[in-house]
Amino acid sequence: MKDTLAELDLGDCYAFITDVKMPLLSGDQVVTYISRKYPEQACLVITGQAEKAKIQRIAKAGNVRRILLNTNEF
Repeated sequence: MKDTLAELDLGDCYAFITDVKMPLLSGDQVVTYISRKYPEQACLVITGQAEKAKIQRIAKAGNVRRILLNTNEF
């Protein structure tokens, strides 16, 4: 994950795509980090398993442009 986030320092990233559930960091942790360090960086979030409360937290991050859901729960 560190290598992936380090790529943002190069400035050539149009959009950062992340899942909500991952093994080392959660999607909301990643989006919060990016929002603080790279306030102009667009983020796209995908999920098929996240809880509604977690999706709502991620949606409030300033960088999130879209959340793509693959679930029948919402």
